[in-house]
Formats: sequence, C-alpha cells, structure tokens
Amino acid sequence: MPFKLTALSSFGGNASPQDPFFTNVELLLPFNESDGFTTTDDQSNRSRIMTFNTGCVVDDAQEKFGDASLRTDGAGEIHTPDAAGFEFGSNAFTVECHVRWDTSIGSQVHVFVSKYHGGDSHRAWRIDFDQVGGNLRFIYSIDGAGGGSNKIAQGSWSPVADTWYHLAADRTGSDSKVYADGAVIGTLSEASAIDANHSDIYIGNSEDLDVNMGAGWIDNVRITNGTARYQGAFTAPIEPYPTR
Repeated sequence: MPFKLTALSSFGGNASPQDPFFTNVELLLPFNESDGFTTTDDQSNRSRIMTFNTGCVVDDAQEKFGDASLRTDGAGEIHTPDAAGFEFGSNAFTVECHVRWDTSIGSQVHVFVSKYHGGDSHRAWRIDFDQVGGNLRFIYSIDGAGGGSNKIAQGSWSPVADTWYHLAADRTGSDSKVYADGAVIGTLSEASAIDANHSDIYIGNSEDLDVNMGAGWIDNVRITNGTARYQGAFTAPIEPYPTR
C-alpha cells in the first residue's frame, strides 16, 4: 500500500497536531484496523468498547483518511453503551463523521450517528438524511418521546453516491446547526435541554428503529461534549482528527 502523508498525525513528536478540546472528546473512531476486523479502538481518552453487529466490518477498500473505514451493508451497525458524556442537556457539543454511499442512495431515512431509541421516553438525538424529503437533519427530543417534542435543524441537501462527505452538528446556547462539508445546511434556535435517557450510541443505525445508513462507509466519527467546534461555516477537515 502506498505511504500516505496523513498517517503522520498518528505519530508522536512535534509534527503531531493537538486538539485543544481533546479532553472533551467522548468518542473518536478513525477505523484504522486491518481489513476484515470486527473490532475497533476508540482513540479518545474514554477507550469505549464498540460492539459490531452482523453487516459491519472494517474495510480497506475505502477510507477518507488513514487506512480503512467502517463498511455497512445497509442493515448492520456498531454501538457502545450509554454514558453520561453522551447526554448533552444544555451543553455545547459537536457530533461529526464522514460518510460515503456505495452505488446508490435509497429512498429512506439514512441514520449516521444516533442516541435515539425507538421506544417512548428513550429518544435523545441523531444526525440523519431524509432522502424522500431531501433534508439533512439534526434531530433531538426535549422529553424523550419524539413526535411533537422533536426539535430539528434541517435543510435541503443533494448528495450523490461514491463521494465522501463530512457531516456535523453542533450547538451552543440556543443555536443548533447541521453541516455538510463545512456549509451550514440547517439552523434551529431552541433553548430547551436535550433529554437525558439511557439509549446506547449507534453508528450507522438507530436503536430499535427500522432506519439505517444504507450500504456504504462511515469514517472518522467524533463526539465532543462541552464544545461547539464550528458555530458557522468552516473548511471541512483535510487530515485525520488529532488523537491527543
């Protein structure tokens, strides 16, 4: 495999960039394991354990940065247990990842990163793409029940298959935003706290809901609690996230 300059960020020494908000990172998944692995290391200080379900595997056929990414067949997902660090409340936060669909984008809701259980009183937040409505969305519930208690930052988005996209959502104060490749796609002004519940964190799906990403790849998942990293349009990342 050809040497990739972006791999320098994983080395020690002065050349390795540092994240000034790294102590607030609750999950960091670069998916740099060997092809075919069904385990992955959380590179945050939390060292969370990820469980792979059937249909997900580390795959070196595609990667945004590094050597591989997470491949999903459209039905599988990986998840980690709930923790206080994933319960945002009124905190500032950022949720982000890279996604790439395979050969087509199906007519469905595509979920990327989620703490949103299908059962009543277990819905907190998620980033998804409603292909039928054509909207990229960050959805959160203020009471866990969903429906009318959902608050949504959303806007029109037209992705295509076989292309990497950086997706993100952040919030500071009452201002929530959802982004694609650094562009603000949707905004919401809402001061209510996000419901605290005990749903697990799912990558590529929502727990107990018949919605998933679809067939494709996810890379560079990062959840930061306590910092809204962007707060407006920005240049999408061009190198791996720092691991310190």
